[in-house]
Amino acid sequence: MKNLQSKLYTEFDDDPAPIVDFMQWLRESYGIANLPHILDVGSGPGRLLDEYARLGWRVTGLEPDTDFVEEAEKVAKNFENVTLRQGGFADIDEVDTYDIIAAVNDPFMYLLEVEERVDALQRMYKALRPGGVMFLEMRNFLWKLWDYKDKVEETSVVDGKTVQHIMKHHLDFHNAVWILEDEYLIDGKIQGESEVSKTHRVAMITPPELFYFVRHVGFENLRTYNSYQARAHELLNSSAMLVSAQKPAK
Repeated sequence: MKNLQSKLYTEFDDDPAPIVDFMQWLRESYGIANLPHILDVGSGPGRLLDEYARLGWRVTGLEPDTDFVEEAEKVAKNFENVTLRQGGFADIDEVDTYDIIAAVNDPFMYLLEVEERVDALQRMYKALRPGGVMFLEMRNFLWKLWDYKDKVEETSVVDGKTVQHIMKHHLDFHNAVWILEDEYLIDGKIQGESEVSKTHRVAMITPPELFYFVRHVGFENLRTYNSYQARAHELLNSSAMLVSAQKPAK
């Protein structure tokens, strides 16, 4: 399996169609009339880049992981309206450039320090055009602590081989950090190239903290949703925490 990390990430990830449908609704609900320029932060191997591009949107992908960038570049080459660069939230330095900035599949949670998260929100605010929209997808850790499982497993068949995806969870309560040991086993093997593993450390961000800083940097019209099926503001009560907010129009 070439570029194994990207292939397995894509195999076990969710269908992008509901995300794209939601983003189209989000654009309309916030009154963005033109075909938008969207910044996809944490674009991974590019699973959403082509989806946005086919809508006629101008798309910029931003991804820090080298393996994912390699795959996403293959997607970008197929579209004149897609550009890609390697980096993360700290590399957003544009001013009044984007209509939508979206961080799907939890990249905001990898900012472990409060100062990093505030800086990211400020950068997104500056980079949006007036009336532009910021969207974050994260885990709702208050819900996950209530429904805590120290290990979760799922299985799929990839290129004719059985792949086990094993997720082991640990908690650093003092620093409010959730530690995920992410491991893929291919045909039950646990050595050599048959094993892919990575440890993720993500911030356990609570809704009140996030809402405070989103408003503090200047965003308004803050809305929350429990899933990509939502088509109106909802009170958070599930494992997902989807948040959108708007930069005031001049």
